[in-house]
Amino acid sequence: MPSLALSLDPTPIDLDTDDRTAALRALVDVAAARLDLDAERLLAAVLEREKLLSTGFGGGAAMPHVRLQGARRFGAVLGRARRGVPFDAADGEPVRLFLLVVGPESDREGYRKLMAHGARFLKAEGPRLLEADDLAAALAQVLQEY
Repeated sequence: MPSLALSLDPTPIDLDTDDRTAALRALVDVAAARLDLDAERLLAAVLEREKLLSTGFGGGAAMPHVRLQGARRFGAVLGRARRGVPFDAADGEPVRLFLLVVGPESDREGYRKLMAHGARFLKAEGPRLLEADDLAAALAQVLQEY
């Protein structure tokens, strides 16, 4: 089973935008570089997934996600947008904390489990990460607990 702590890029991103596509692009660029994937192809897949239903699940959090052919391992990138990004979230509120999850197309069960861990992580640790002055230091501390 993939571990959230091992899948998560240790360098989170402070997103200086209130534009949905720009926020997703910033997250995708990090994930694509880390997973050796084509950033444009990954962005297209993430945007296509978002067209189905927003991954903003409320409480200021979203977990954009995609299983992608060619991905050889799982990866996740954390991003924080202090101003918030309009995201058609379930509660109508802007999203301030993002967790992009990318997984191999073939590992449906591992993907499902990583998504469940990610959702619990955002709900439990989101407030702490949102308020942290140093997001990278806060994430490092949180990951020691996982």
